[in-house]
Amino acid sequence: MDVTKVPAIASHSSCRHFTPGFERNMNDDMIKRLAENGGVIQINFGSTFLTKESQDKREANRARVSAYAEENNLEPDDEKVEAFAKRVFQRNPIFCDVTDAADHIDHVVSWLVLITLDLDQIMMGWR
Repeated sequence: MDVTKVPAIASHSSCRHFTPGFERNMNDDMIKRLAENGGVIQINFGSTFLTKESQDKREANRARVSAYAEENNLEPDDEKVEAFAKRVFQRNPIFCDVTDAADHIDHVVSWLVLITLDLDQIMMGWR
């Protein structure tokens, strides 16, 4: 925001408030500066953008798959590893709920002027 004089867009972002440490998402100060600039944020509906729990599940699943590959001396793209990964992710799904996306929207709604929606994200403009 220090460099631009025109409204900026933060695409495929969500609120770091719900995903501490996830650098792809924006913290409240960043969102407020974006609003002051007249910018736009796009709330990403991807589960790992929305909840820490989804991020933790994904990392646990990946670690389990990596351990399997290493224990069996297999390359990551081996079909046995891919089949194992499919089973792991089916047994421990990482997906969150639409209410988690709504939480992100509610978190920034006091700054909103415009909301548009497509299949995988919501774009919000600021006052």
